Amino acid sequence: MSDEFKKPKNRDKDLDVVTRDESIENLLVSGEEIIHEGFIHWGIFVSSALYAFIGVLLMIVWNIPVGVLVLLMTSVPLINAIILYTTTRLVLTNKRVFTKFGFFNRDVIQIRHDKVESAHLERPFLGQFLGYSTVVIRGVGTGSIPVPFISNGSGFVRAVEEYTMGENSK
Repeated sequence: MSDEFKKPKNRDKDLDVVTRDESIENLLVSGEEIIHEGFIHWGIFVSSALYAFIGVLLMIVWNIPVGVLVLLMTSVPLINAIILYTTTRLVLTNKRVFTKFGFFNRDVIQIRHDKVESAHLERPFLGQFLGYSTVVIRGVGTGSIPVPFISNGSGFVRAVEEYTMGENSK
């Protein structure tokens, strides 16, 4: 069996990286290391919890079938939040910035450091209180890539700016 058809080895098993998914680690090239990683904040579940509370309140106070209907409608944003929470990753390596989205349709976007134009935050009203933000990476030729509900988004943006615009990008 030739070498090109063998299963790729995980070169980074010695790194102390806590992740939910191994797919980005398999995309790393030799000599590439993860510098910083952004994780999805638990605040992604707040709207689903609010809808569920309204459904239970409607069941108790007003009408049971209407409350059950609202609870069933709550399952759609809850499933969406669970999928985003478990599948979204934002990673800065010493060579690139990676972002990964999706469950059935997996999108992996990679931008080399020399192609990163800017990184900034968009912080919604609720995110200011709970501590999450949307990290927007703008790349040359890729447009802007928003990654919502990132906890400590300012730390990730600072790491991208320091690493891509500093002496490390050489």
